[in-house]
Amino acid sequence: MAVTCRVSVVDVNGRPLAGARVRLGSAGGLTDPAGRWSAEIDLDPARLVTLEVDHGQHVAERCAFTGLPGRASWDNALVTPTVSGQEVLLAVRLGRMDTAPTVNLPAEQVAALMKTPARDPGGVLLSGVPRFPGVFGYARHWNDIRAVQVPRAQLLPPKPVAPGTKGWKRLQSDTAQADLAAFGRFYWLEYAPRPSRPRYAVAVWSPNLSDETPPAALDYVVFYSPTTENEEYQGVAYPYGLVNRAAPFQKYMELAKKYLLDEFFFAYEMVAQRNRAVLVMPIADYGDLGPFSSGEGLLRALREIGLFLHRQCRTSRLGLRPPRSAHPMELAGPNLRGNTAAVVSEGFGAVPAVGRVAVAGFSTGITAVKTLMCERGWDISTVELWSTAKGLCTPVAKRRNVTLDSSLWGVPAGGGVVPSGAWRESWQELWDLDGFHPSAGGWPPYLDLLQRWLGENGSRVLRSYHTSSRVPPDPLTDPHRVWKHLTGPKLDVRISLPPVTGIGAAQQLQNDRWTSVTAQDAYLGGGSDEEPVFIDPHHTTPRVGFPHALRLSKVGRTVR
Repeated sequence: MAVTCRVSVVDVNGRPLAGARVRLGSAGGLTDPAGRWSAEIDLDPARLVTLEVDHGQHVAERCAFTGLPGRASWDNALVTPTVSGQEVLLAVRLGRMDTAPTVNLPAEQVAALMKTPARDPGGVLLSGVPRFPGVFGYARHWNDIRAVQVPRAQLLPPKPVAPGTKGWKRLQSDTAQADLAAFGRFYWLEYAPRPSRPRYAVAVWSPNLSDETPPAALDYVVFYSPTTENEEYQGVAYPYGLVNRAAPFQKYMELAKKYLLDEFFFAYEMVAQRNRAVLVMPIADYGDLGPFSSGEGLLRALREIGLFLHRQCRTSRLGLRPPRSAHPMELAGPNLRGNTAAVVSEGFGAVPAVGRVAVAGFSTGITAVKTLMCERGWDISTVELWSTAKGLCTPVAKRRNVTLDSSLWGVPAGGGVVPSGAWRESWQELWDLDGFHPSAGGWPPYLDLLQRWLGENGSRVLRSYHTSSRVPPDPLTDPHRVWKHLTGPKLDVRISLPPVTGIGAAQQLQNDRWTSVTAQDAYLGGGSDEEPVFIDPHHTTPRVGFPHALRLSKVGRTVR
């Protein structure tokens, strides 16, 4: 039967994509400046109909219909068919993130790669997962069930603990089991798609959602690790380069594994606390965070992640599958675009918007957070980076001679919409995990920045955790006006523990919009019998602070 088919192609921001290649059945062509293409097509409702859309700077999409589009089921959540009279309308949304390539190499090939100058396998290494025979995982991702400590809201005990008390027993917490394979999926994503450059690696933890239809919005927790601009990463091929000839591993890939999985346990804490937020960790190319160093770039990236997860049917229960041999890539970036069987439905729902966002920074990672907080830290093309020497935001037009185009990496204004306002509304929480303020401009400029950031949105929340080596001011005695603003009419928790032999002093001040936990270094050192394990005080702080902030957070707790 002859049908008029109209295809519209837009990006994640809803902006038309001109010049996209469209093929529907035997017809094809390019979209016009409004992102549209149309044709009269003779379609046989009894035969499979295929739509293909490709735009060079976006991930190509393919969609198969079991009958006449608009009157049959289909297999792509980014395609929305409707029928209007004698016309079939096909709305297609293209994204710029896709799963990172993976490679399964025997040990001898990895050893041979270590003898080459680049030491680059070109993708994320795979390994078998002993718990699930026949299933691959990212290398060294064991997906074990682990017991972790979930902090209570009142983190410090009401009275000093006895000398000799160790680790988590100095705090108030409960033990919870966490099974990553049962409650979510870890993804390594590339942003933008190949062969585009520049490209950035992003680690994403996606929780399983039991909803029949996608929520209106997804919440996100974004974590910035300490900078990679140091000798450990110098000369390492980004992002897949190998190091350590004796026992090779992928240095940049290991960074996210360390924080999200088996050392800091952030993803395990998300599961243990049944939090619905998506956990995101950008991986900097030797200190270069690219689009993740501006508010505009981060908002666009979160939209792209949401679009990718919707394409994978992970914004509802449609995409839930058990890890077993029938799904061999289930724990290594399962992708409905290629390595995993398609999901067919008569309706996938709308792509969720970006909901509430919490941004966390550990150690020198707080510098990236400060850049986002700057008054003019929104614009991706001329972002102001935080100067660690002056404690000020300094304009920087380019990163490594690359200017990031707002139309590809940002959220251009238009149509009466002010995207920076949407970002201010979404960014609800800041988690300061032993931020290295003494070496990043000092505390007074940071407190000034906090005052301005809190004033942008009256519902914003600060959760702050510091060891004495970071020399945090005492909010009860420091004269800066931000403390009065945070204290408000009352404190729900006000505990000051005196030092105990071998342990030290600690303080917790807290209400519904603010937490300040400060501890002498000895309080958070000394090892522990439970996970996350206490090590040195600085690296123990995020192991305590992240799950505590998560426990108090509204991010990921309610459906918007």
